[in-house]
Amino acid sequence: MNTFEGRRIVLVIGLAIAFLASGCGTLTVETEPDLVETQVEPAQSDPALSEPDGLEPTPTLTIKEVDEVVTEVAILGATEVEEEATAAPLAGMLDYTNSDYGFSLSYPTEWSLAEVNDADFLAPGSRSVQLSQGTVTLVIGYRRAGEQVPIGGSGVPAGDVEVRGTVQVAGQEVDRYVIVYEGKDKVVMYGQPGTPIFADSLELSIRMDDFAPGAYEDVDLSQSLQSEADAIVGSLAVIEPEGNNDAAVNTYNYSDWQPYSNESLGYSLMVPNQADVMGANPNGAVEFVGPIVGDDHWPWFSIQHFDSGFFRPPVGTDVRQWLADSNIPYEPVDQEMTIGGLPAVHYAIEASPQAYGRDEYYVIHDGQLFQITLLHAGGNEDWALYEQFLDCITFAEGL
Repeated sequence: MNTFEGRRIVLVIGLAIAFLASGCGTLTVETEPDLVETQVEPAQSDPALSEPDGLEPTPTLTIKEVDEVVTEVAILGATEVEEEATAAPLAGMLDYTNSDYGFSLSYPTEWSLAEVNDADFLAPGSRSVQLSQGTVTLVIGYRRAGEQVPIGGSGVPAGDVEVRGTVQVAGQEVDRYVIVYEGKDKVVMYGQPGTPIFADSLELSIRMDDFAPGAYEDVDLSQSLQSEADAIVGSLAVIEPEGNNDAAVNTYNYSDWQPYSNESLGYSLMVPNQADVMGANPNGAVEFVGPIVGDDHWPWFSIQHFDSGFFRPPVGTDVRQWLADSNIPYEPVDQEMTIGGLPAVHYAIEASPQAYGRDEYYVIHDGQLFQITLLHAGGNEDWALYEQFLDCITFAEGL
């Protein structure tokens, strides 16, 4: 190569090598201020080393030109490093897809993944994906919009809440909330604490804790684990779920029912044999939850009879007057009906973007208020089934 540009490229490469080998990212050329535009004179040459005939003499560069070349090399080097750093988190990831609820995510191979549902998570009907690295667990609770099941714990440990940056979750930007206690990171919560992340038809609750045995003061979530958790959360995407809400609704078995009774509160009923009976305290509330039908469990009945002021009116209280005095925020549909031979009041609550529709019935028996709820889970309604359930409810005499 015998042109000036060819020799300049050689010099650029040499400068780049010197720049990278310097280890501090800067090539320093010391000059006096009045020599900035002065050409660097070549050393006394040996005639034996002079240019062969036909080749142009080696050009000289000004100090300014040297600085421009070094700057160009530095910019190119920084660009390549930045691109490599951006791509690094994508390596070594596994994929998880939940086709029933319609979402997917990716996670590092060093993490383990488990689906933890129902009472093993929070309560009957609750669902979560839990990813663990050692004693650190990232819990992603999920439900469809409108489902009345818990998706995240309500407790927040001691410490100050700091907002540290944002993460993209299913196409939207959410804040990262970090609980800091005595200078150590204890918990990372994604999105406003206590408020679900709304992602199309899903509601999410995402939180990372360290469940290491020992004192709370020793817990300190490392920045590397937080970065990996951010990558997992950021990979979450909403996809098209499988199935539809109408499947199997009209073929539900109306004749295969099982009895249920609560002797201490004096009521009995019949529920579909496919339904599970759930409730940590049967004297407070009981749920009768059917199998998966389309998008959710169905049917879904519940009876609440708590031992609290609202649920404990004086004996002989009229249910209509009791509810009117309690300022229920709905207009009753029917105040002349009966359930189990007792006066009852019926309220209908329309579905909303955050909740399924439901019908609520109130009846008082022997100083105990009963709230009977028919939840239209998955958007399903079958009034022949609902009326059969309501007709089965009976109350004992003389309790």
